[in-house]
Amino acid sequence: MKMQFTLPADAEQELKNEVRQWALEAIRNGQPQRKATYPEYMTLGQAAKYMGMSRGTLTKAINAGLKVTVFGGKRIRREDADQFMIAHSI
Repeated sequence: MKMQFTLPADAEQELKNEVRQWALEAIRNGQPQRKATYPEYMTLGQAAKYMGMSRGTLTKAINAGLKVTVFGGKRIRREDADQFMIAHSI
């Protein structure tokens, strides 16, 4: 069953903000367990797995602005990965 309805622009933005806040809380509540299993600075392979994407998609994320630190190879900081995913959520 598909339902469609139209919201005023301000109500639509308020709904988006609420959903974003719920997502942020869910991510924050789930992070302690994930953070315990991944290092603060992850290899590209670890970062792809942490973010739930392929290496190819990770490369696209890097090209779209995901920060990369270069020491001992390319590394992605967990916090940067989390912030990137939040910033690119709809």
